[in-house]
Amino acid sequence: MAVFTIKYVVRLYLGGLKFAGSFFGVVDLLAILPFYLSLGFDLRALQAFRLLRLIRVLKEIFAIVVF
Repeated sequence: MAVFTIKYVVRLYLGGLKFAGSFFGVVDLLAILPFYLSLGFDLRALQAFRLLRLIRVLKEIFAIVVF
């Protein structure tokens, strides 16, 4: 999870609002946000967002294969 967080923060810093408002920026945020929210809360409803983590991983794999 730390790798995804660091990658998101770096992309957010370099891309600014352009990255934050993009489709992949929102998917990345929704993929890591439940992890940090669940550290302090018992939010069982956030388990549905685990699917977004899978989408993120598949996106990374696809990007590696294509390039």
